Amino acid sequence: MVNQAEDEAVWQVYARSVKPLKKKAEQAKKPLPQRLRAHKPERILSYKLDLHGYTLDEAYNCLKLFITVHIHAESHVIRIITGKGINGTGKIKNEIMFWTETPFFKEKIRETRWLNDGGVLEIVLKRKKKNEFGKGGKNSSRY
Repeated sequence: MVNQAEDEAVWQVYARSVKPLKKKAEQAKKPLPQRLRAHKPERILSYKLDLHGYTLDEAYNCLKLFITVHIHAESHVIRIITGKGINGTGKIKNEIMFWTETPFFKEKIRETRWLNDGGVLEIVLKRKKKNEFGKGGKNSSRY
């Protein structure tokens, strides 16, 4: 058995080596690793939406939401994967060009172009003006 004095000496050595835990507030102030930081995407960054297996209604609603989200995120280029279809007869591929000509999409899309022999539609989005975000301009208020 270990006597009490010896046990106390071992405990003192151990207690000196222990460092206190950092407070949660101090831990929260640490910067996140680079890969986890939220940052404004580069202007060339592309986002992809794969519409394989969607019905026409689902694809339309999904495309509408996808473009709206990326307009607010200030994205520049997005890609919509429609697939080519059998002998070029893909339903979504054939309809998507009609959808992009509707007023909802026309006001958000600057240009479209087909990639991969018609299986991927690349969409260049229009930029919002500074005043639309409430930043700058002579008509924006500080509060």
